[in-house]
Amino acid sequence: MMTVSVALSISGTVLVSGSLSISGMMAVSGALSISGTVLVSGALSISGMMTVSCALSISGTVSVSCAMSISETVSVSGALSISGTVSVSCALSISGTVSVSCVMSISETVSVSGALSISGMMTVSGALSVSGTMTVSCALSVSGTVSVSGALAVSETVSVSGALSVSGTMTVSGTLSISGTMLVSGALSVSGSVSVSCALSVSVSVSVSCALSVSGTITVSDALSVSGTVSAAEVVAVSDPVSKEEEGRNCY
Repeated sequence: MMTVSVALSISGTVLVSGSLSISGMMAVSGALSISGTVLVSGALSISGMMTVSCALSISGTVSVSCAMSISETVSVSGALSISGTVSVSCALSISGTVSVSCVMSISETVSVSGALSISGMMTVSGALSVSGTMTVSCALSVSGTVSVSGALAVSETVSVSGALSVSGTMTVSGTLSISGTMLVSGALSVSGSVSVSCALSVSVSVSVSCALSVSGTITVSDALSVSGTVSAAEVVAVSDPVSKEEEGRNCY
């Protein structure tokens, strides 16, 4: 194991066959490859690619200019900023904001206390929990439940195998498919079709450009506007009138 009690600054590539423990800040101008666990008490800044075969624990912010690949759990007490792809084989826990310029793939649970911004596609095999706003420029695929305390904006398709809960507004530019219950405290706007296997509850207005299919009850506190067919197994409750943009195709 490599242990450093002060700050560590490297101008070239770092290759460690065992674990790495740094009590201060760590700055690497080249690539960082660690075969064991990485523990840094301060900030971590990498100009190249970062590869860790075991767990990664950082007490400060993490900044990586290229791809980041971690084989086990990632825990960061500060912000996480990655210019390339992020791949984590286990859980990811971030106390600050997360910004990823490319694809983000997590094999287990994701927990973010701040905002989450992904410029590419995001795939999570476990649950996803975000305390702030969440923005994904491409598709979002989650195998577990999704909980977002702020607004959720996705530029492409959203697929969630569990329940979806959003405290703010939700905007999806593609199709939306939810296997569990869907609860949105703000407005819901979807450019494609919406499919929900359980109940759908929205506190404000709902706007869907294509078909809306819900296996359970649909509850909307404001206006409901659907350009395609509406299919619900139970009662549709809407405070304001329903907009039948294609009356011949809508069924209630």
